[in-house]
Amino acid sequence: MMSENILWKILFFSAWLSLAFGLSQNDKKFSKCYIGQQHLNYTDRIGRSKLLICTRKTEGVPQWKFADGSRTLGEIFNPARDCPDIVDQLPEAKDGFYWIVLPKGTKHKVYCDVNTDGGGLMLVGMKDSPVSWTVPSNSAPVDPQGPPHWSSDLGDVKVLDFRVQFSTDKTFEGTKADWLYRLNPQREFGNLFSINNGCSKLQAGIGNIQFVKDLLVKRVVTNNFKCSKFGQHIHHLLGWGKMNYCLRHQCKNGYAVLDAIKFRYDNFGGYSYSAVSSLSGMSHSSTAFVGCDHGKCCACFGPKGGKQNYCGSNCTVINGGTITKKAFVWFWVRTRMPQRVWKRCMEFFVNNSAGKREKHFIDPQTSMVHKGSCSESFKSFLNEGTLTVSDKEIFEKIPNVPGLLSYRSDNKQLYVNQGSKWQALGNEKEVQELKYEQNKGLKTLENKLRNQTKELRNQKDEFNNMQDKLEKKVESQKQIIQSQENKIQIQTNQVQSQEIKIEVLQKKVGQQENTSQSQKQRIEKIEKRFQGNKS
Repeated sequence: MMSENILWKILFFSAWLSLAFGLSQNDKKFSKCYIGQQHLNYTDRIGRSKLLICTRKTEGVPQWKFADGSRTLGEIFNPARDCPDIVDQLPEAKDGFYWIVLPKGTKHKVYCDVNTDGGGLMLVGMKDSPVSWTVPSNSAPVDPQGPPHWSSDLGDVKVLDFRVQFSTDKTFEGTKADWLYRLNPQREFGNLFSINNGCSKLQAGIGNIQFVKDLLVKRVVTNNFKCSKFGQHIHHLLGWGKMNYCLRHQCKNGYAVLDAIKFRYDNFGGYSYSAVSSLSGMSHSSTAFVGCDHGKCCACFGPKGGKQNYCGSNCTVINGGTITKKAFVWFWVRTRMPQRVWKRCMEFFVNNSAGKREKHFIDPQTSMVHKGSCSESFKSFLNEGTLTVSDKEIFEKIPNVPGLLSYRSDNKQLYVNQGSKWQALGNEKEVQELKYEQNKGLKTLENKLRNQTKELRNQKDEFNNMQDKLEKKVESQKQIIQSQENKIQIQTNQVQSQEIKIEVLQKKVGQQENTSQSQKQRIEKIEKRFQGNKS
């Protein structure tokens, strides 16, 4: 009983330690904020353990920050609007998983490509073979490395671009074909496939396409493409219709399988494009193709940058194309084009040797200064850097460009242009004071954490001492009990010995009684004889 009590106390202490050092991420209440409150053991979106601090409330909404100063956009407590939002706001962003907010307000973890074709592409499906029929759909985030499945949670997302990429190995480096369809108009991902809309009434697919872009050569290859044929139109609840359904609901056996009887009813399901024709797939040739056609599944491609058709129907090749039955396929969508404010072109004026003002711009791709205005490729005029001027006179000659930053070296003041006027930002002293206050706050938190850790250690030592005393007391009681048991055993042995002696005495008494009885009988016989002789 005593050992059981000790065990319960140990379990209680362990649970208390867990609460003291931060709850699991799933239990964190990001809606509650006590300024300076910290959560240890917070695991960020890529698995790193970080210190999370609630720094302030903005209009009642808690603002959480990492103690190391790293950005929080894309974390579960600060989800991005979409993958383009990551590109727009995080210059240092890398391809990887981020949390976003879906149209209905729920949060979902997705893999974002922040580089290809300007970035902002979201991974919505992956498979490790050309076969289309049996790829399931579920709510798990799609990982480039698998397992193969479509996302069933992104059906309400409005899609601008749909991208198909396949490789002969499981890496992006082995990519053999990579293209996207610019959809016009945009549509919800769960309505990707249709009949009509550029496709025929009997053969459904992806239609209403503005252009097709070959991402391997970064070039639009056709503006005349109408439909990538997916499969035959049997019924709006089968084939392409079931595929649309699976993009909104979980389909554990894939779109082409009747779940009740595990029967595959479809022989089609492909993705393709043609640089020379308005239709591709099924009975039409393609520049690139991946999927299934008339019961055969394959991936087909031509030389990099090729503009002919290299893939015939029934998984055949033409014009020197290449066909393979081994392919890893990734499907991506983009909701809008990123703005990339941090990479936009900046225009400014300088005086030449004759004192005449001339317009110059900084190329955001090369960081080189050029005479003239931003080229047509750089339509935005927000800055990538800061324009430095020496005094107020030059500062006042800078044109009003919303978002432009300028630093005056005479008063060491930073300004931001608001369109019609300049707004002063914090000067160096204010910045230093702010940094001092932040560092002071962090040191206070560190000291608080250090004191809490020390207190926990003291309590742990106290608990260990109490545990040692209890264990010694239990051991002492065990020894007393053992001694009592030994005494009882001795007494038991003595009683048993006495019982044996009594038994022996009883036997002797019995023998004496027998002897006495025998003598009595002999006396009676003698008395009878004596009386007989007397008579």
